[in-house]
Amino acid sequence: MTRQEKAEKITRLCNHNGCSAKIKKVHYDQFVDRQWHPHPPARWEKWVRNHPDFQSMTSKGTSEKEASTKMFNCACYYDPYCEAKETGAMTP
Repeated sequence: MTRQEKAEKITRLCNHNGCSAKIKKVHYDQFVDRQWHPHPPARWEKWVRNHPDFQSMTSKGTSEKEASTKMFNCACYYDPYCEAKETGAMTP
């Protein structure tokens, strides 16, 4: 994905999620310059809730949004999610 494509994507995602102008700037920097995705898709949100590490994080006080976003940006969680999608092991 080119820098321009990333900029357009994060703009769409932030608009869809109702981010303020200030947060949009932060998310732009995260997504375009730092390879951090601040808006995981709904399918991820549903999948990750069953993960024991998500449950552990949220039971210790981490918000669901924070836990989900951190895990989405970590390969050890994101890769199995992608594999489950590709193999059909995940229900829609």
